Amino acid sequence: DAAALRDLLVQEGAELVLHGHNHVHMLNPLPTRYGLCHVIGIPSASMGAAFGYAPAAWYQYRIERLDGRWETAVTVRSFDPETRLIATTAEYALST
Repeated sequence: DAAALRDLLVQEGAELVLHGHNHVHMLNPLPTRYGLCHVIGIPSASMGAAFGYAPAAWYQYRIERLDGRWETAVTVRSFDPETRLIATTAEYALST
């Protein structure tokens, strides 16, 4: 049902969509009739070092309104199978 959801988001608009299920890190900007919608997918928070899948990860979101726009700061924390530690692997900002 991904195509139907995409069509609904394009028509009705959204600022941010968060999802899992695909077991990979994803960031897809989606133009809607109201502006840009950021679609973020993350791996499972409990995935080990399984072949073909990203290891466990979690994202921290800090969302605030600045000058009439939504600003989202994202910190990505992932499990490193070699060190067996969780570390920050990416940081970025999104704006609508």
